[in-house]
Amino acid sequence: MDKLELVAKLLGVANPEDLMKELLHKGVAEKDKTIYSPYRGEDVEDARDSFAKALYDNMFNWLVERMNMTILPEGE
Repeated sequence: MDKLELVAKLLGVANPEDLMKELLHKGVAEKDKTIYSPYRGEDVEDARDSFAKALYDNMFNWLVERMNMTILPEGE
């Protein structure tokens, strides 16, 4: 739980329970509410891997954008 709280804090998620719920359950939106059902064992691993891939992709894109802003002269 300590690791989950740390990850939630780093991601800006106020409630670590919400992060755990998203990682361990599949949400299906119906009209005005979302219904959650638990993932099976291998699906939890896939969700974890997809989450890690998305985080890495976002961080990489942010880094490239920041580097480009720093390296490129203004006005180009």
